Amino acid sequence: MRYLCVALLLGTASQAQAQHYQNPYAGNAPAAPLYSQSYSPATPADTSATAAPISDAAQSCNDPAMQMSPHCAREYANPYQQAQYEQQQAQRYYQAPPAADPYAPEPNWQPPTMLAPRDLQREKDLPFYSRFAISPSIGTTGVSGEAMFMIWPELVIRGGPHYLQFDTDQTIDDIDYDAELDILRGMVIADIHPTGGGFHLSAGLGFGETELDINATPQDVVNIGGNSYSPSQVGTLNGKVTNDDIAPYVGIGYDNTFSSDSGLAFRANIGVLYTGASDVDLSSTGTFQNDPNFIENLREEESNIEDDIEFIQFYPVVSVGLSYRF
Repeated sequence: MRYLCVALLLGTASQAQAQHYQNPYAGNAPAAPLYSQSYSPATPADTSATAAPISDAAQSCNDPAMQMSPHCAREYANPYQQAQYEQQQAQRYYQAPPAADPYAPEPNWQPPTMLAPRDLQREKDLPFYSRFAISPSIGTTGVSGEAMFMIWPELVIRGGPHYLQFDTDQTIDDIDYDAELDILRGMVIADIHPTGGGFHLSAGLGFGETELDINATPQDVVNIGGNSYSPSQVGTLNGKVTNDDIAPYVGIGYDNTFSSDSGLAFRANIGVLYTGASDVDLSSTGTFQNDPNFIENLREEESNIEDDIEFIQFYPVVSVGLSYRF
């Protein structure tokens, strides 16, 4: 009888232990779950989408898709499965940013260029009259007054008259001449500002004549065209030197008329005006003025003078001035 009671007690304990392993949360006071802190995923980016209602079949813990959900965690309390489920849920609502490409350009990177970036907003807000300016200047082309117009910050058009007059003494082919230079040209020039600042490259055209009047009254015997003539035979030599009416211009300079916030600006230019080959015309008032041989010698003298003043066809242009922007 005693052995029978012991056997019954052992059988009852084994049955209770087996029942405990089948459902560890059975009983009035279930043990705390292994992962008591549940995961609360962030709100998805698309909040306008509404999740579909979960069907009764999906809510059943018999559905394999639901066996790892918190709803069925009490029935399937496997720590590894629970951690895997939480990781999957986190990946649904959080996508790690892609790895940075070390060869990708910077967000604001722009290819290098000689032209400065245009300030479109500044151009839009700039009053139309502020694109105009006037500029007096002085230099090797004389005094000038130019009107200026800014098409873009990198391109300015300017133009105006240039006037120069001066007298000098010049010895040409061993004959002393009194020379009087008269320059009256209108010029139209385009200034290109590659960087949008004051430095610019210039190209344009000059219109008008450059005249050089020469006069000589010999006091001694002079050689003209290879022959010697007395002062009475020569009398007074009168000559005129002319160049092309249209002369191209190239140069560089500095002008911050439209790149400065101030209305008053400084300008400086240096360049070359190509006036073309000089044309010399000589005449005489002496006793041999109508002599055919003397006239032929005058033509040879004209050619000699043209060779001596050949450098004039590349006329240097240097000027400085001020400008005022409206």
